[in-house]
Amino acid sequence: MVEQELSKKGLTPASGGTPDVCASYYLLITAGDSSQAMGQFLSPTMEWGVPPFSGATQSLNIYEQGSLILDLSSPSLKSAVWRGVATAEIDRQRSEPKRDARIQEAVRETFKKYPPKPKT
Repeated sequence: MVEQELSKKGLTPASGGTPDVCASYYLLITAGDSSQAMGQFLSPTMEWGVPPFSGATQSLNIYEQGSLILDLSSPSLKSAVWRGVATAEIDRQRSEPKRDARIQEAVRETFKKYPPKPKT
């Protein structure tokens, strides 16, 4: 997947010697969460103007979250030259073909940001 996207950008595998750019990619998995508490969406007002609410959580969602990190580095510069990150909720109930398609989509969307636009 990564090789295909790099070839679309005009980069080809090195045929010997030191490459201009090295690609590496990895996945980080962690727990994500979202929550809402009573009174969270009240309009801004002084504390004395708000009815007393307990800080009870009214909604809590905990899920697996993954981040796909795509790094391009330059051996001659000995530094990273570009990093792309795609983050999404992981759904282990999906079939393997659907998970693979989701990863391919994430790689495609991430490489749309390469090469970076020059700063003005």
